[in-house]
Amino acid sequence: MEIPEDFDMNEKKHFSVLLALTDAVPVLLFAASSYVVAKAASSTLYAVGAVMVILASLLKVVWKFLVAFGKSGPEGSSKLFFPMLGTGLLLMVISIIGMIARGVLTWTIIETTVFRFPTIVFFGFFIVGICLMGIIRMQNSKEDFAQSAALNWEAEGINLFTQAFFLLGCIFAVLRVGV
Repeated sequence: MEIPEDFDMNEKKHFSVLLALTDAVPVLLFAASSYVVAKAASSTLYAVGAVMVILASLLKVVWKFLVAFGKSGPEGSSKLFFPMLGTGLLLMVISIIGMIARGVLTWTIIETTVFRFPTIVFFGFFIVGICLMGIIRMQNSKEDFAQSAALNWEAEGINLFTQAFFLLGCIFAVLRVGV
C-alpha cells in the first residue's frame, strides 16, 4: 500500500482507535500500580488521589476514541485533565508524606524495598520515563498534542514504558515487604 503524497501523520484525522487503545494501556498499568501501593499502605488518601489521576487519564482516552471515530472530543476534557491529574498526584504525595510523618513509612522500609536489586532498576527506568515525558511536555504545547497523532504515539510509547516499570517496581517492593 502506497502512502498518499498529502498524508500528514500530524493531522487530527489520523488519530486512530489503535492510538486510543494504546493510551488506555498505561492507564490500566497505573491503576494496577496504585492498587498495589494503596493496598500495601492501607491509605485511603493515596487511593482517592490515584482514582483522580485514573479518571483524568480516562478522560483523555475517551477524547482519543471520539477523535478516532470522527467526533470532536469533549472540550471540557482538556480543561479537567490537568487540574484532576495535578490534584490526584498532590493527594498521593501528601499521603506519602503523612505515612512518613506517622512512622508508617521509614527510611529502613524504603531502603529495604526500593533500593535493592531488582526493584531499584525498575524504579530507575520509571524515573527515566518520567523525565522523558517531562521533556516531551515542555517542548510541545497542548495544541501540539491535540493536533499531532505522531506526537501522541511518541508520548504513549514513553508512557507505556514508564507505567510498566512503575508497576514492576511496586510489585517487587511489596513482595519484599511481604504484604
